[in-house]
Amino acid sequence: MSVETAHAVAVRERDPASEARGSSARADRDEPREEPLWVGVVRSPPAWFRRRVDLLRPRLGLSTETREELDRRTRDLRMQGLCEEGAHNAAWEELGIDDRYRDRLASGSDHLLGEFDALASRERPVVLATDRRPGFRCHRTVLASAIRERRA
Repeated sequence: MSVETAHAVAVRERDPASEARGSSARADRDEPREEPLWVGVVRSPPAWFRRRVDLLRPRLGLSTETREELDRRTRDLRMQGLCEEGAHNAAWEELGIDDRYRDRLASGSDHLLGEFDALASRERPVVLATDRRPGFRCHRTVLASAIRERRA
């Protein structure tokens, strides 16, 4: 199973209806290719996001406590004059979000990551989608790495 990531711009541009039509057209060719499964990994996804992913797995988002702490620290850094992206990324680094998220996955990896085993058995590509804009640090890259490590 290949695992990719997609940020908000790619998710917004995705049209699930045209992908469904495209996969039936591909079935007539010699090289059928299964479309990727778009999995939303956002704790509280907005309505537009829900319509553009195939599966929602909010449990794989940052914990509510971590998200709130990140938002508070980002606001503090913005007040000190950092741009939105810079404040977010600095807060992410300062709070050690990558390590905290990895620890959370490790503490319950069978529970949180187990459903990816069934997807992997079909060898369908997976796209981990988020509502974050490009340039902003996001847990989906850590999650993608953890899934690849689990599959190795």
